[in-house]
Amino acid sequence: MKKKLLVVDNDPDYLETCADILERAGYEVIRATSFEEAEQVLASSWVQLIVTDVRLRNDTDRRDISGISLAKMTPYRRIPKIIMTRWPDYDQVRKALGPMVDGLPPAVDFVSKKEGKKALLGAIEKALEIYTQINEKLEIKFDPQSRLSFQQLADWITPGLERVQAASRAEELEYLFRLAFQQERLIRIARLYWQSDGRAALLVYAFADHQPQTSLFVVCGRESLMAEEGKRASDFAANTAGLHRTQLKRTETVTHLGLNVYTLVGADPDNMSSLFELYRSGNEKALGKTIESLFQDTLGYCFSEKYLSVEWESLGALCQSRFGFDYSGLAGEAYQSRLKAVAQNAPLLGVKLEFAPGHLSFQFGDKADTYPDPINLLSRDFGFSALINSPIISSGYRILTDGAGKAWLTDFAGAGPMPQFWNFVMLEAMIRFDWVEIVKPAWLHDLENSLVADFTLFNTSDLETPLRPVARAIQTIRKLAKNILGQDQAAYHWGILFEAMRRFSGFNPEQPLVKNELTRMMHVLLGAAVSCSKLSRPAALNRAKSGSGIEIDKEKRLVLVRGQRLPLRGQGYDLLCLLAERRGQLYTSREIIERVFREEYRENDSYQNNRLYVAISRLRKMIEDDPDNPRLLLNEPGGGYWLAEDSE
Repeated sequence: MKKKLLVVDNDPDYLETCADILERAGYEVIRATSFEEAEQVLASSWVQLIVTDVRLRNDTDRRDISGISLAKMTPYRRIPKIIMTRWPDYDQVRKALGPMVDGLPPAVDFVSKKEGKKALLGAIEKALEIYTQINEKLEIKFDPQSRLSFQQLADWITPGLERVQAASRAEELEYLFRLAFQQERLIRIARLYWQSDGRAALLVYAFADHQPQTSLFVVCGRESLMAEEGKRASDFAANTAGLHRTQLKRTETVTHLGLNVYTLVGADPDNMSSLFELYRSGNEKALGKTIESLFQDTLGYCFSEKYLSVEWESLGALCQSRFGFDYSGLAGEAYQSRLKAVAQNAPLLGVKLEFAPGHLSFQFGDKADTYPDPINLLSRDFGFSALINSPIISSGYRILTDGAGKAWLTDFAGAGPMPQFWNFVMLEAMIRFDWVEIVKPAWLHDLENSLVADFTLFNTSDLETPLRPVARAIQTIRKLAKNILGQDQAAYHWGILFEAMRRFSGFNPEQPLVKNELTRMMHVLLGAAVSCSKLSRPAALNRAKSGSGIEIDKEKRLVLVRGQRLPLRGQGYDLLCLLAERRGQLYTSREIIERVFREEYRENDSYQNNRLYVAISRLRKMIEDDPDNPRLLLNEPGGGYWLAEDSE
């Protein structure tokens, strides 16, 4: 590769003379006559070394050290720099040559213009030899079937650049590979695994003398992204004790681009596909086995780690920070405009969507269901949850599998503190809201209601045939998650609600929705609304249709309604136990408040009366088929409440 230099001097005549000398010596030279012009060049182009005058603004002002200021700028800290001047002094030398940042001082050498071209050429040759050691003999080949090239990769990583800038990025990317593969004689870039968010993930075969071929996983992208990913992979994710680990080998960055090199330990890269591709293949057995391996083996080490002591104001604040979704921002016009857009187009799907303050109503044919508006529940924020350090399952394309039940993670850009159950939620949300290709919203409505009926034992046979594999995959995820969650399953539904609304907030209501996208937005809104209903009355959908008895085992603190266990505890459990002591007999408000709330009764206290009303309403939602027309928990206006004696 021809070595590319940037020369900066505010004296046009000297600049031209200097550039001509360097070009005759075989260098490619970019010229800049000012601090600002140099910044423009460096923002758009790539150079291996910078030669800059000390004074770029005023040659007669000794206080002008703008060239040293340019050398110290953070975006260019990895480019070696040589300072030149007509008036060198000790103070300028000290400022230029120290201190070290990222292995380099602001400048690597200081040359007086009076020393002539030999001194300058010698300084440049020495700096390039020491600080830009690349493998110039490396042979780089692209697999013809991959249809890849450095230009194609650069266009994906930094789209929208002008032609000259795009060509410069391609050159910089090649330079970066030569920098990263110092010991190899040949690399073959064989395959693109995934590309998005300013990054591209590649399969690279590397060949070194007297060494066997190695298969490497390389992620390249914008410098800031790759530097952050490398740090997160090193700190939180890679080099772990997981059976199927992704091991960070090395990381390299230059001015605009960077790459991280990984080894997928125990993998056969020739025979790997993404988890999404495995899902699409329809091989349920292999999918289930891979999901189990993903959480038990690949991510198993995360769940064995101690909880983090990091404290967040709330789970909502953490999710907002980690997953880039401001749930509070959904309120107001933005949320209403999305609702309106979906409602206006809903008839195209055979659905009637209506919304009023606090409620959403979905009508499929002659059947209508009303749910709480998710925005109201989100505005209350999330409760606190235990945190662990973990990678994030951000995409099914970025989880690789060999089809034999093994899984490897390939994206560590988001690794860090997160709720311990969140990867389960993210994978379920992907399957549930992104991968399903069912165009009948009524079927999707049935799926959503099935998924909140019971955490793991929902009946998949009641669903339409195409949706049964979806439900079974989710069942596998939840059975694994249950080992982590224990009885705190409400947190999981909070996560699903959050993920659904995160997707709903991502579409632009000003742009026309194609049918598939409209179906997807209808689905995530349904999922959010049904999850919201579940969280508003946790056991309302857990009850069987037949039978009507209430049984209480106080020793085990167990409540059965028509043979189905209810997760009833706290004040609701105490209230039911009190009413069950004298079935068919009235309990006054005073008795309930003093015995359940353990407070002194205050007649005409509206706050106290409202608390009692809310507690009764919540209990009715738990035990009644129709809470608005109760048959079990009855009341006498102005008198009190009682539990029906005969529940049959």
